[in-house]
This record gives sequence, C-alpha cells and structure tokens, in this order.
Amino acid sequence: MPKIRSVLVVAAVAAVGSFAAVWLFVKHVVEAAEYYQGTLGPAIEAKYGFTHGSPYVLAGNFSQEVFTLRPTSGGVLAQHGVVYDDIVLGYSITELYRDLYECRNSPITITLVVGDDGPPLEARARRLVHIPCAPLSIRPN
Repeated sequence: MPKIRSVLVVAAVAAVGSFAAVWLFVKHVVEAAEYYQGTLGPAIEAKYGFTHGSPYVLAGNFSQEVFTLRPTSGGVLAQHGVVYDDIVLGYSITELYRDLYECRNSPITITLVVGDDGPPLEARARRLVHIPCAPLSIRPN
C-alpha cells in the first residue's frame, strides 16, 4: 500500500506543477496583451496609422477567426501596401504590437493575404510588406 500512496503523491505533485505552469503561461499572455495592446496600443496605432480586427471569414469550407489590419488613409501601413482587412499570417496581435514598439530601426516584415471570404488561407497568394520602423518615444505610465 505505501507504494501506491507514493505513486499517487507523485501524480498529484505533477498535476499541481502542470497546472501552475499553464497558469503562469496564461498570466504572461494576458499581461503582455494588456501592456502592448492596452497601454501602448493607442500610440502604436497612431504612429503607424492602423487599427486591427479579428473577424470570422469563410476560408474554404470553414469559418475561421483571423487577425486583420485596417490602415488609415495616408498612414505608414497604407503607404507600404497594407489594404483594409488584409489578414496577417504568422503574428498574433500582441506580437505585432510588441515588434512595432521594440523595433530598433529595422523594418518589420509581415506576411499578408487578402481578407474576406475565399479559399483556405494557405491557398491564398501571400505578399510580404516591410514596415519601416523607429522606436516610439513614449513610455508607459
């Protein structure tokens, strides 16, 4: 019987450790989103001239939530070829905001496909857009 208890204790400790690791990861993701999108987001959007969306589109036979960009007329993103509701591939919203904030005078390259309903995303023509970047002068409160 002591052997079974030892196995149960080890299993319980492993379960608690796994839960703690998942909780810490989720906490980090939420805090990063709040910081880059909430705290710094308005200044990033103003500097580069855009907002973002997360609509559902029909991609082939499936409805899928996507990350889209909505450039403002004359803004940096529009000047470099981003079209309203282009779908961003390979970036989360938070990752793009982070890269635009933390860039060091190197362009940010994003992969885009045409937004709206259509073929599966992987079957759509991709284009690379290079966004020139310089660090923002703002600092969070």
